[in-house]
Amino acid sequence: MSYIEFNAQEALSALTGLRKDLAVEVANNIVGRIAKNVFRKAFGNLSGPRIAPKDKHNPGIGGYPVPVRTGHLRRALYMILPGSAALSSMYGKFTVGPGEAYVGDSAKYAGEIENPAAYGRRGNKRPFLTDPAREYLGLAPRIAEEELNEAVKKHGLN
Repeated sequence: MSYIEFNAQEALSALTGLRKDLAVEVANNIVGRIAKNVFRKAFGNLSGPRIAPKDKHNPGIGGYPVPVRTGHLRRALYMILPGSAALSSMYGKFTVGPGEAYVGDSAKYAGEIENPAAYGRRGNKRPFLTDPAREYLGLAPRIAEEELNEAVKKHGLN
């Protein structure tokens, strides 16, 4: 299993001047937007050309998009947005709170695709989930500013 957790506690603390309900709304928007973008990019990274199951000499090894054999890795990709609940066969029911979101892949071999060496396997890393998470977490300050400006306009807080 591979997952990325987004937590907006820093965003919430930066919004202390706002009403609590508005601060939570803005934090949820920030985290939700990041999670959706990470999910979309990870889905794209898992949308490579179809390859035959016995093709051990795949020319796409080590790059993006990850070649597809069965599509299970892509189908196992999931996203839970702020304030939502999910049911997992591994963990039962769990809820993410305000300012939190999860993007993950429940395929047992997802971690091996992300980093084969960590599982004692040979092959190149394909951090299909980690790469987009790093990219969009790096954009978090800009996204936070855009969401805060939108909230100010929406609620007439000029």
